Amino acid sequence: MTSKCKDCSYDERDRLIHLCGLCEEQAIKERIKWWQDGKKKLRRKDGKKMKYYIGNINEQYGEFEVQQSILFATAGDPDEIMEVIAKDWYGLDHHNSYGLPEGMYWNDGMAYGAGRHYEVTKATYDELKDNCVFTEMWQESDDA
Repeated sequence: MTSKCKDCSYDERDRLIHLCGLCEEQAIKERIKWWQDGKKKLRRKDGKKMKYYIGNINEQYGEFEVQQSILFATAGDPDEIMEVIAKDWYGLDHHNSYGLPEGMYWNDGMAYGAGRHYEVTKATYDELKDNCVFTEMWQESDDA
């Protein structure tokens, strides 16, 4: 927002306190566009063929370790996609990794991060997805 809106609330120093409905809607649209543009950058094909994967999100609760298996498809770098999925796993805005190996993050008393991923055939991917064996977390369109 470049100009001051007459319907928004400002303090005595002209700092924004509260957005009006129209400005809030515009801000949401801008955040959505930013998110979608970021996703597009990650999945640019550059003539690459779509590949299909089973991936693991590793979770550590003290001595206990759990792997959550997921499906994802990309023509881009699967390591980058796994990192995006892992960072968004708990929907946190701040990712604290103090004292953890690279790619792992804290969420209260547990740690989580991207695990390994394995390429599978499209037929295997579709079968696992259709039978709800694993949750599909990322799917790029073939014509993106």
